[in-house]
Amino acid sequence: MPALTVNEQVQGESESDEIDVVAHSSSSEDSMQLDSEAGSSHELHNHGSSLMDVDTGNPHAEHNSAVSSVDSEEDSSDEDSSNENNSNEDDSDEHNSESEDDESKDTPQADVGGIFGGSRLFELGLGSAVRMGNAQRFRPLIAALGDSGDESQQLIALQELTELLAMATEDTLIGVDVSSLVQTLIALANGPSPELAGIVSGNANIMLLACRCLSNLLEALPLAGSVLLRHGVVDMLCTRLLDIEYIDVAEQALTVLTQLSRDSATRVCAGGGLSACLMFLDFFATSTQHTALTCAANCTRAIANDQFGQAADAVPVLERTMFYSDPKTADLSCSALLHLAVAFRSSPERVERLVSAELLQRIVASIRSGDSAARHTSVALLRLLVTVASASRERAMQLLGLDVIPVLCGILAASCADLPDASTDVANTAGLATTGSRHQKSAVHMSEQAWEALRLTVTLLPRLPASDSSLERMETLVRDKCSSDSSNPADSDSVSDCCLRLQAIYSSPGTPDQLQHTLLPLMLRMFASTTNTPARYRVLLVVLKVVFCLDADRLRAALYSVDLPQFVVAAVSLQDSPLLSATALLIIQVVLEKLPGHYTQRFVREGVVDGLSTL
Repeated sequence: MPALTVNEQVQGESESDEIDVVAHSSSSEDSMQLDSEAGSSHELHNHGSSLMDVDTGNPHAEHNSAVSSVDSEEDSSDEDSSNENNSNEDDSDEHNSESEDDESKDTPQADVGGIFGGSRLFELGLGSAVRMGNAQRFRPLIAALGDSGDESQQLIALQELTELLAMATEDTLIGVDVSSLVQTLIALANGPSPELAGIVSGNANIMLLACRCLSNLLEALPLAGSVLLRHGVVDMLCTRLLDIEYIDVAEQALTVLTQLSRDSATRVCAGGGLSACLMFLDFFATSTQHTALTCAANCTRAIANDQFGQAADAVPVLERTMFYSDPKTADLSCSALLHLAVAFRSSPERVERLVSAELLQRIVASIRSGDSAARHTSVALLRLLVTVASASRERAMQLLGLDVIPVLCGILAASCADLPDASTDVANTAGLATTGSRHQKSAVHMSEQAWEALRLTVTLLPRLPASDSSLERMETLVRDKCSSDSSNPADSDSVSDCCLRLQAIYSSPGTPDQLQHTLLPLMLRMFASTTNTPARYRVLLVVLKVVFCLDADRLRAALYSVDLPQFVVAAVSLQDSPLLSATALLIIQVVLEKLPGHYTQRFVREGVVDGLSTL
């Protein structure tokens, strides 16, 4: 690399020249300062002597002026020569820069990016250095927490650590010994420990700041939850909640437990977190109650079958809080109880223990009242009733005995207030969503309350027997209104269940009239206004069960005000949904068995038979 060597020599010479110039300039400035100080007096002397010479006619005055003019000419010539030298040096510098540019085209650049392999590697190296610097800030704090016996030093270290973790991110925590940090904080929050010396027991500030550090750590690094669980943080938090010494420490421990329950609800519930967070719920403020109920709802979502004891202990608290006036408290309580019912729905006995008959009565009364608290929790309460009724036959019978069918009819009627009347042409309104009519928006967006009410109606109404012989038997039971004399011990379980449900329906004076005059026309309107296949299927199931439950006289009176043939033709023609067509065929079969003389010719005349031929 000879060119690079020459360049380095030129740069070295230029640097030495610059040093000489600086030294010379500094010395010249000192000399100029001294000359100016001595020259001022000399100038005054010369000026005075010149005046004297002029006045006295001294012949040396002309000689002095001539000498000064010669000196000025010499100074100007020196300035010209210095300017020429500077221009020559500038030309040489330009020549050197051009040569350096030419050399840079042929030789690799020896800059910082080239040394580190590019700017990206330089940034990575710089970021790694910054992260290592952040990690260095945590080490003395961890050491101070574990080794120092001075309580004030621990408090100072905890305060600084709290601030660092509050502003920390996953990147800034790279290189930090999280396991050692978590172990130290858990020991501090847990009180006295033989593992760490110098920790004062019972210090509320130390315990509070330690729990706060754990909370900030989980916010900055969610993956640290596994480290906390490995070091037994759930036991420590449950201890702080079950044996409350300081309310602030208990609230902060509850916050940490709720954060862990988001992703590790099974571990939290296995450690007793569900019972701990609800034990002293009434002693906390409303915002802290929301935190505790959120933790309970998370735990109940992942509760195991062998943890029914915790579920049974939590139910009395949830029964009390689910009817609070605070909407969020009531909603979280309903969600927690719903998760418990779903978790144990395979066991009717456990569901009946979780949801008692008294609780069912309070739930139905709350839904019937329609107050502000019930409006916020009506969806969760209806969903809870659906789960309980589908899991326990006894609870379903009790719901029918509480006259819940009129309540459900009122909810469904309110959701269909703007829909067309059932006496209109159902065949034309069956495809509202495809024609883009004004009812399309209300049809597509069925409210959650109406959806859950529809599901509960399907669950409560009796199921049709599977075989034709059982169906004939049930027709006899319907004609006899399922009296106690008509029951037969030889009946199958499905027939017995259907008989019990029919008996509960007809024992209520207003329920058969609601099925006849309200529910059946309402279902035809809902089918014509919705395009949701699951909703349409459940509407057809309700129509099938209502047609089956009503005797011949009530069915004839109910079908007098609706256009049933056009309805079943519209349902059968939906060939893209075989389930809907099959359910419509069952409706036709039940109607023809109950009213053969009235609907046989009508089905033929109004195109039902032609619609069946297309299947």
